[in-house]
Amino acid sequence: MPKCTYCQHKWSWREALTKQLTIHRTMNCPHCQKKQYQTRSSRQKAGLLNMIPLVLLPVSTILDLSIPVALSIMLLLFIAVLMVMPFFLVLKDEDDPLW
Repeated sequence: MPKCTYCQHKWSWREALTKQLTIHRTMNCPHCQKKQYQTRSSRQKAGLLNMIPLVLLPVSTILDLSIPVALSIMLLLFIAVLMVMPFFLVLKDEDDPLW
């Protein structure tokens, strides 16, 4: 779980997930309200994690899976990705460019 770089408050799973799912690049610490930013490597890992369910699309055609089965597996993978995303969140006090 991520820690605030200012007050060292350890974020809960729910706090980390809700902050990651927002559009804003800044994440305010729930304890001290200071601005935090996700590190570049953490953003890249989150982007790769989000692609895992999409990999099933070509695999489902190769394995000749029916549409309901493929969609069910994609939904389960999407939920699994959402559950593990907060564990990959790393914070810092200044923003990095993506590249």
